[in-house]
Amino acid sequence: MKALGFFPLLICSLLITGITVKTSVAQHWEYVNPSPSGNNLLDIRFSDASTGFICGEYGTVLKSTDGGASFSNLVSGTTNGLSSIVSISSQTIIAAGDFGNILKSTDRGDHWVEIQTSTDHALNSLVFTDQLNGWAAGSLGTIQHTTNGGNSWSSQSSGTSFDLHGISFTDQNNGLIVGDYGTILKTEDGGLHWDSPVSGTNCNLESVQFLSPSLAYAAGMNGIFLKTIDGGNTWTNQVPTPYTYFNSVYFTDELSGFIAGNSILKPLTGDKHGILSSKEVIQVSPVFNSGIP
Repeated sequence: MKALGFFPLLICSLLITGITVKTSVAQHWEYVNPSPSGNNLLDIRFSDASTGFICGEYGTVLKSTDGGASFSNLVSGTTNGLSSIVSISSQTIIAAGDFGNILKSTDRGDHWVEIQTSTDHALNSLVFTDQLNGWAAGSLGTIQHTTNGGNSWSSQSSGTSFDLHGISFTDQNNGLIVGDYGTILKTEDGGLHWDSPVSGTNCNLESVQFLSPSLAYAAGMNGIFLKTIDGGNTWTNQVPTPYTYFNSVYFTDELSGFIAGNSILKPLTGDKHGILSSKEVIQVSPVFNSGIP
């Protein structure tokens, strides 16, 4: 499990401990209810404009039904850390984390059951392409796959023993995974086979996002921010930002998005086939512990 703490994962502490954007350029933030609990919170997903879920250390699961204005604690039934959470329908939520632990709820988080997997390695990231097909990526090259909505999982061979951190699929066949030492894995057959495109970096990569079957972004350590326009076969670094640790990338379209870590980066200009040529760095106050008052 990726621990959130101190500067390297600043933005995750900000975004996931219940801080909301106050202006359109995300310059100001405030705590919402509940205020930081002391447990690091590792992922947040909304199934619609009102309903969202957060997961984190020690089996923490929080739920909002008012668009993030407030969150309530749910009983997950585990004390294992949970690193990733997804909504695959209006009722069904799946979370994954330490020791190959996967939890599933079919009543919007009120009750959870533990699903057995074929691994005891940490699972760091989840993705579903529909209500049936999903993948989880984790430590020591672990990849788990489900075809029945998370009721059962099987292993896929990644061809690497490096830790894997981020995963994104554009459909049931085409997916990307990123991980330590610049690892990028690419599949065109739903994970039956994984290729290893050259990333051009040996820095750890933490997050990847498909925006279309051809376009994807990845981000990681030492300000690495990669772009592909051919479905992941080749990658170029976009506006390197040394001494920055990126943990998450999220774009709504090719030119509009944020890259977050110990600072928040907002690309300003670019073109669909070129390098993003400038950026805005959004300043935030340091948060060293998610349990601060």
